[in-house]
Amino acid sequence: MPRGKRQDLGCPFGCSEAHCKQQSTRRSVAYYQSKEGRDKKRDLNQRRPAACRSQAPVLPVQPVKPPVQPVTATWPEPIVEHVQMVVSWIEHRVLSRAEILRLLTNVLRQQGMGRQRRIDHIVAWLNEHPP
Repeated sequence: MPRGKRQDLGCPFGCSEAHCKQQSTRRSVAYYQSKEGRDKKRDLNQRRPAACRSQAPVLPVQPVKPPVQPVTATWPEPIVEHVQMVVSWIEHRVLSRAEILRLLTNVLRQQGMGRQRRIDHIVAWLNEHPP
């Protein structure tokens, strides 16, 4: 019977799959750290066609500017100035008022942990990241 096909065994959080994945990673790391694994990897890399590496077009990297979002929240001016000064000191660059307002809007848009019970948050996290 193939591994992992039985539904009546194991933890409902997927512990057996996570364990198999961890063991596979450990085996792979151990192999490629051995002399035999390093030699095999070097041979495989040498067999890779040189044409594939040299003919790839090199495109200049251009920074992607985020679209300008309208700022809807109204903030007291002393708070905006204070946040602007502190963030500028931390980042060692001058930030505009619009950047600070965008930053504040994004931070307050994030949902905090306080909106659900702690145990519900832990269970949801465990469902996403099994042990």
